[in-house]
Amino acid sequence: MIYDYIIVGQGVAGSVLGYTLIKKGLKILIVDGGGNNSSKVAAGIFNPVTGKRMVKTWKAEQLFSFLNEFYPEMEKDLDAKFFYPVPIFRPFGSIEEQNHWVSNSDEAYNKFLRVVTSSDDFPINKNKHFGGLRLF
Repeated sequence: MIYDYIIVGQGVAGSVLGYTLIKKGLKILIVDGGGNNSSKVAAGIFNPVTGKRMVKTWKAEQLFSFLNEFYPEMEKDLDAKFFYPVPIFRPFGSIEEQNHWVSNSDEAYNKFLRVVTSSDDFPINKNKHFGGLRLF
């Protein structure tokens, strides 16, 4: 058989690429060794605000609106359930960090996070006395 594309690795990226190419009518072969890979560790988690400095992910507006449409469509086509959007809580380490986020709230971040100052807003976190960021 002749393939249009050969994809090496069937983690999240390889699966999404394979699905997308098949939807375009192309013939693909996926080769996967089944060993250790980042998809097993990350489990498909996507986060709009990341890193030590908690900055917005590059092209977050386009990427996250796309993902929230793409994965439900893929679930429907594959008759499978694997997309479970769950908020992420990142606790503040100090009152200074809390003050920084409260005073520097930016319109560009508001669609991706909410500053949480009450410990009741995210009750499962034990280190919550300074509040934190609730990422959607």
